[in-house]
Amino acid sequence: NGGFSAVCSVGLTASPDGSTPITATGSATVAVVGGSPSLTLDASLGAIDDLFGQTWLDLNGANLTATIDSGGFSGGIDASLTLGPVTADVALELAVSNGDVSAALDLTATGPVSSTDIIDAIGASTSGVDAGIADVTLNQIALHVAVDKPQAAAASVTVSLFGDASLTVNSGTFDAQMLFRTETGSSSLLVAGRLTSPTLRELDPDIPPSRDVRYVGPTSKRDFGGFLPPPDDPNAFTLAW
Repeated sequence: NGGFSAVCSVGLTASPDGSTPITATGSATVAVVGGSPSLTLDASLGAIDDLFGQTWLDLNGANLTATIDSGGFSGGIDASLTLGPVTADVALELAVSNGDVSAALDLTATGPVSSTDIIDAIGASTSGVDAGIADVTLNQIALHVAVDKPQAAAASVTVSLFGDASLTVNSGTFDAQMLFRTETGSSSLLVAGRLTSPTLRELDPDIPPSRDVRYVGPTSKRDFGGFLPPPDDPNAFTLAW
């Protein structure tokens, strides 16, 4: 019932995306605790090109740490990634179960950077998207890549780009949080934004504050007009009984 562990230097072939083999050297720790064996790896992989079949997903200086036990394979890769004018450290989480690979990659960076520089770098199309929305200057960016790779099928990759931006609409400037999203097999780019300042009340102080919750009751069994938000506060929440 005792446990033990041993560390050794190893040469190994790793396939982070389940399809591209990479030869590397590193250390391996074999441990048995409570009768359950596990293998922990720490290896330098160097450069990894076209990860998950994405020609833009090239990692540099990649280092793998992983654990293999009765529950499967789990681990991560620390590396750097260049997208257009942005080069930043990334963290890639990996898990393998029954031959199926799932992964999540995250990158954060400080701008300013043009959203189209990143969109073009990942090969997404802006066709049909208004240029004034697709091409904005991002002050802070966060990129998230989610991957599902079945054992016998191509990888499904979803890329989401978040950023803080300043938008000019007519003669006004607005702070906004922007989202750009695309996925493999889709020729479209989802673009969404949420204004963070100024608020409508800051633009027009005469707008009355929201009453948030109001209590009403129907004037008759057939008249439910009182349930509707008041014209001056369309976002008011109505609680009725």
